[in-house]
Amino acid sequence: MAKTILVLTANPAGTTPIPVDRELRAIQGALERSRFRDHVDLQVRGAVDRQTIRRAILDLRPTVVHFSSHGVEDGGLVIEGQDGIPEILGGEDLGAFFGLFSHHLKCVVLCACNSAGQARHISARIDIVIGMSGRVADAAVREYSTAFYDALLAGRGFVEAHGIASLAIGCSDPADPTCPQLSARPGGDRLGLGCSDDLFGDGDPAANDAPAQLSFGASMRDVNASVIAEQIRVGGDFHFQVQAPAQGPDAQALRRKAQRSLETKAYGEARRDLLRLVEGGAADPDDSFHLAVAMVAGRKLRGLSPRDLEAAERYLGRALGAERAQPYLAFSALLKYEHYTLNGLRCPPPDALALLEEASRATPQPGVLRTLLGHLRLTAPSGVTAKVEELAAGPRGPMNDKGDHHG
Repeated sequence: MAKTILVLTANPAGTTPIPVDRELRAIQGALERSRFRDHVDLQVRGAVDRQTIRRAILDLRPTVVHFSSHGVEDGGLVIEGQDGIPEILGGEDLGAFFGLFSHHLKCVVLCACNSAGQARHISARIDIVIGMSGRVADAAVREYSTAFYDALLAGRGFVEAHGIASLAIGCSDPADPTCPQLSARPGGDRLGLGCSDDLFGDGDPAANDAPAQLSFGASMRDVNASVIAEQIRVGGDFHFQVQAPAQGPDAQALRRKAQRSLETKAYGEARRDLLRLVEGGAADPDDSFHLAVAMVAGRKLRGLSPRDLEAAERYLGRALGAERAQPYLAFSALLKYEHYTLNGLRCPPPDALALLEEASRATPQPGVLRTLLGHLRLTAPSGVTAKVEELAAGPRGPMNDKGDHHG
């Protein structure tokens, strides 16, 4: 049975024109190149009002609704109203209405400014809802839609498609107001129910040729884009589950497991477990430090993209915000130097040198530094790396049980 993607557009008179035709072409282009194109029905309704929306969903029973319109700052989508006067459709109204069709409606995409609040209302009743947390440029919406439907119509899951689309427009930071935000319906896991997270969740119309599905625990809420991005990066062929952040008693067991993964250089496993700790709010500074290490470990730092280094620096910044420990400072100096040289500059950045100076005054932890250096693939020797190696050598003296010297 064909799945229906319903595109709803509204651009009432008196509002700024939206290039919905370009957005629609992006979706049509993804469908035309999809091997599932014979199993998807793309339907479009323009200049929609309440009646048009109601009739379209009743008649078409869509699996995905893509809404392109203006959004207002205090919450609501702008649609056609009576007598040509624009009407604002609020998130609670949308949530209550879409919830009546949750047996077939699996995903709602709100391509409108300031629509993240409406997305959260709707996600109380619909599995996956995507909205924008601030003002969004037309070009970004078009690029996001292209990548999202390219992935979705290649058989990828909704969460995974959102992550791929977010990366396509340079969004790895969920706090960025230009980034789309994904919300997921809570409660499924508590009931012991799963949710098949792809457009073809009731069976692959292309027999055994479909890519692996990505399943998720439906108790997630407001999935963090940076977590999705990292899950995609470390997941390889995507045979993994996006899991809820770890909290409470699970955190200690997960921390021990992540530490074992680091020791055995199973960096992908370490990243996944440490992400759950850090995003679940159960992390201590060492968890954020270890996550930053795991994100770059085993890969030559000069071979990493600026975005990878920025992500590692962001998590390391959390550790430094809590404690100015010598390993944190030294690692931050190394990252800043590598990031600096990626941009073609030859001198060590001043902030890296300042961090090294602070590290040299901090309580020595040479054992931790030696372990850190064992995980990293540094570039050609420099003053920065030489200084960190000098700190890792440490003062001579008896070793403690962590491998650190007491001078």
